[in-house]
Amino acid sequence: GPTGAGKTTIINLLPRFFEPSAGQLLLDGVPLPDWRIDALRRQFALVSQDVVLFNDSIAANVALGGGGGDTIDTERVRAALDSAHLLDFAHGLPLGLDTVIGHNGSELSGGQRQRLAIARAIYKDAPVLILDEATSALDSQSERAVQAALERLMHGRTTLVIAHRLSTIEHADRVVAMDHGRIVEQGTHAELLAAGGLGAPKSGEGGYPLVIISHGYPGNRYLMSHIGENLASKGFVTVSIDHKDSTYDDQKAFGSTLYDRSFDQ
Repeated sequence: GPTGAGKTTIINLLPRFFEPSAGQLLLDGVPLPDWRIDALRRQFALVSQDVVLFNDSIAANVALGGGGGDTIDTERVRAALDSAHLLDFAHGLPLGLDTVIGHNGSELSGGQRQRLAIARAIYKDAPVLILDEATSALDSQSERAVQAALERLMHGRTTLVIAHRLSTIEHADRVVAMDHGRIVEQGTHAELLAAGGLGAPKSGEGGYPLVIISHGYPGNRYLMSHIGENLASKGFVTVSIDHKDSTYDDQKAFGSTLYDRSFDQ
């Protein structure tokens, strides 16, 4: 569903970050208030677009929340990093797994920070995985690497995926569309597309339309790197326009607007 539909609110209710004002949520048929809070939160691992890392070693950041207290299982850390496609990078650092990554991972790129969060989720090995727009802030090259790691992480566990657009969850067993805090549709990806409802292309569009500035000034590179590379494979229609009188900053602002609107709608 679109921004503000209530997707993240539901996710925050699951580990009881706050309580519902009405109704109830159940996990394996058990109402959430009947769970011990520490046992409940051990059932979930979260990978979101807002990664939280600490000014500590790679190993300590991966093992955080893994249930071992202050003890770090180095072999588990290596296996988690390998599954997240980050082990070679870690081994290439001067101190390896003991390398300190700076405040909130300031020494890492966006893709590396995201994969470190995935490694943390793999290390925790919780039965329920929550992916909250886990690749939305990445460029296309980083997104491919992170997506491969996510697909490996999703095997063998229940996965809840929060997404703005239908195309990112086409392999889900069940899709629930929300709008203004209410469930408005549910079914498989194919069923929701066939119904022509929320998230489906509208009549006459023939796909997911997008206008891309593709001639004129250096701002084009900004647009293409953030938008253009992976659109054709997802069914987007691209149109070239020559804005010869626009400035670089104009194109950057326009490109950001296009990116936000196209993926939200």
